[in-house]
Amino acid sequence: MWRWMFLALILGGAFFPTLSMTAHAGGAASTPFLIAKPSYAWQFPDDHGEHPDYASEWWYTTGHLSTPWQAFQSPQQFGYEATLFRIARPASVKSLTLKASEWKPQQLYMIHVALSDITGKRFYYSSAYERQNPFRNVVQVEPWRLMAKSLSLKEHQGANNRLPIWDLNVNDTAFSLDLRLVPQKDKVFHGTKNGYSKKGNCASCASMYYSFTDLFSSGKVTVKDAKKPENPRIYKVFGKSWFDHEFGSSQLTKTQVGWDWFAIQLDNCHELMLYFMREKDGSISPQSGGTWVDEAGKVSRLTAKDLDIKVLRRWKSTRSKVLYPSAWALEVSALSLKLSVTPTLANQELYFPKQKALSYWEGASVVKGMLGKNDVQGKAYVELAGYASKLNF
Repeated sequence: MWRWMFLALILGGAFFPTLSMTAHAGGAASTPFLIAKPSYAWQFPDDHGEHPDYASEWWYTTGHLSTPWQAFQSPQQFGYEATLFRIARPASVKSLTLKASEWKPQQLYMIHVALSDITGKRFYYSSAYERQNPFRNVVQVEPWRLMAKSLSLKEHQGANNRLPIWDLNVNDTAFSLDLRLVPQKDKVFHGTKNGYSKKGNCASCASMYYSFTDLFSSGKVTVKDAKKPENPRIYKVFGKSWFDHEFGSSQLTKTQVGWDWFAIQLDNCHELMLYFMREKDGSISPQSGGTWVDEAGKVSRLTAKDLDIKVLRRWKSTRSKVLYPSAWALEVSALSLKLSVTPTLANQELYFPKQKALSYWEGASVVKGMLGKNDVQGKAYVELAGYASKLNF
């Protein structure tokens, strides 16, 4: 959900020196950037591109894919994540030993890609980094055209002006994705009707946030074999994806340690986004909430009072030694909705041994439950941030 806040501030220390800031009454630091406001005036398609006057930004795609059913053969199941992060360098930062102003990077970009091979019980992931470079175009970020190293997301030729159709390509050392993403519903704004999403009780604790929650996805997944690179496994797949775009200069308050985020796609063509901001004492911040999207695209906005979450099971990483939640019971009283969410693989942790605090869990999950008196099922992506260490902003 707000992985860009998490990664920006942790990685920012590695690439950009510490900022000098004053404190808000709410406990978070002030920011030299623009902050998200309820009055933000969206301008599409330009707002699909980047917003360098805000501290952080990300474009995030996840999905659930499978091969077609065949006689006497069960389908292959996959989940995937493909994310581009942008982190701005404030003008007040001192530039280490770089004296030529054209060499002072104003933006840092990070690319995270992951594949959950659910049938094969394997999890692949990688990260890559780029700095803005005045002498070569290391990252292209334009409306509906994101290109950075192993990741490419661009508008398919012939798409109409109202809803985009994307071609997503990921070319990692362990796997590749070649997918066509076609929205079945228009974009959805989270928080207010204008996409103003509050995170905490300080002025800068917010972002501008929208999603495409129902993307029909088709194409192919390639799983590479390091021992036999000439013989990759190629699967024709179809399924559903979810696209998020969020930007702002948000910072957690001193009492917040992280968040749990859920992107749920039910088989009855309803979608649910939930986020739970976690406090030091284990309670949920009152700024937590969510968005419900029905089969026609109608939006219902949810507050913390509408939500309840219970952890049913936990899993400990053998690499980071972090203990993560690993199954949940969710209840949305306003919708008469009760769901259980269970990861398809326990180990879907993106672990970075050289930057352990950066490690987080994000993975494909299955969903079952009741909507009123009706059985429902579906799939979800879940992100767990702030478990490796407290997030400091």
